[in-house]
Amino acid sequence: MVREEQAGASPAIKDLAESFSIQSKVANRIWLAMLLPISLLLSKVQDDTRKLPFGLGEYSVDQFDVLIHFILVCMIISFTSARSGTLVPYDLAHSLCDEMTEFDGVKIKQRQFFTMLSHPTLNRTGSMISLSDTMFKNSKTVRLLSVHMYRITKYTAVAITLGLPCYAIIYAWRRILDKSSFLVIGAATAFGLVALACLFYVLLAEWKHTEQVFRKKVVQARISSKAASND
Repeated sequence: MVREEQAGASPAIKDLAESFSIQSKVANRIWLAMLLPISLLLSKVQDDTRKLPFGLGEYSVDQFDVLIHFILVCMIISFTSARSGTLVPYDLAHSLCDEMTEFDGVKIKQRQFFTMLSHPTLNRTGSMISLSDTMFKNSKTVRLLSVHMYRITKYTAVAITLGLPCYAIIYAWRRILDKSSFLVIGAATAFGLVALACLFYVLLAEWKHTEQVFRKKVVQARISSKAASND
């Protein structure tokens, strides 16, 4: 099955799908790994000390909050960097498809090859549009519905994947304020702002990307439905 899909995809599309997959796997793993320190941070424990898993040591509550805060800063920066890296090959692949000469649905096929050959991210929901392009290409209503569902589900996934680490880093910072020295608070504030800036940057990129895809797919759905009705 995979060999047949790759045989029909252009070399450039395959290379971009591989590049996308590398970055998406890294982003997915980092985000899932972030759930561990976030869970430890938000868990309710009455003891004066906290233990890290895997035998990584036992710390006082004050030290634990500081440690988790800086761990989250590093993981957020790594996650947002990897997530940003997925947007570049995605945009290049679809720009390449736009430049192709339309013949026997070659543009749609190459977009579908890219979707099938690339590893999905945690907030990638464009597959429902690809499905409607294939199975309901003559139905304007279904295609428009799938485009709106893409927009809704995309923003829902973005809100969760970016909102959870954003909440955690602010929560950790607020716990540090009343317990740590001025130097630690200053460092936590500075590095925390860097992490929040990274999340905000990716949020803007996701918003711009989603709206571009949404507008393009709405136009394509209307054009294809008119062409089908003329036939």
